[in-house]
Amino acid sequence: MLFRSVRCMSIDQHGNIWMGLVSGGLTKFDGAHFYHYIFKGLVAGDGVYEITTDHSGNVWAALRGGGVMKYDGMRFYNYTEEQGLAKNDVVCVFEDAQGRIWFGTDGGGASCFDGSSFTNYTMKHGMFDDMVTSIHQDQNGQMLFGGGSGGGLMCFDGAMWRRYSVEQGLSSDVVIDLFVDHQNKKIGRAHV
Repeated sequence: MLFRSVRCMSIDQHGNIWMGLVSGGLTKFDGAHFYHYIFKGLVAGDGVYEITTDHSGNVWAALRGGGVMKYDGMRFYNYTEEQGLAKNDVVCVFEDAQGRIWFGTDGGGASCFDGSSFTNYTMKHGMFDDMVTSIHQDQNGQMLFGGGSGGGLMCFDGAMWRRYSVEQGLSSDVVIDLFVDHQNKKIGRAHV
């Protein structure tokens, strides 16, 4: 294996393990061999912050400074501000139950990609923080966003934004990670 610092991992529908490298693209392990996909020279930024694999088998990599990289098994596609992404500093990626891909950015809010275009959400649209560190969806279809610079837990039902903060019992207004358990309880990791 080409040893580099691994920041994140994801398992695709075929059982391949995908690793996001701090400064060198992606590595895939199929159980027997390692395959390296280096982004140097392809995009402005190549530090992978998070990876997800969608229901179609595409691998999505959130890149710091380089937007988002999608790998469909044959080739790579780079999505940036030029294609409608809110900001090129992407720190998290999530596929919702409808198959839309959501991206959290550092300073640009969140972007939702429906397969053909982006819809962007920022504080101007009702969010409480433009730094989105984590995205998840609860069992009712509500989208959840972690505010990385004091926005707390932001909830979006498709029409209205709500915020949960230390006033409602969070240990901190800086939410780093989110998870929804099988009982639809929202669990977050906060910076204290």
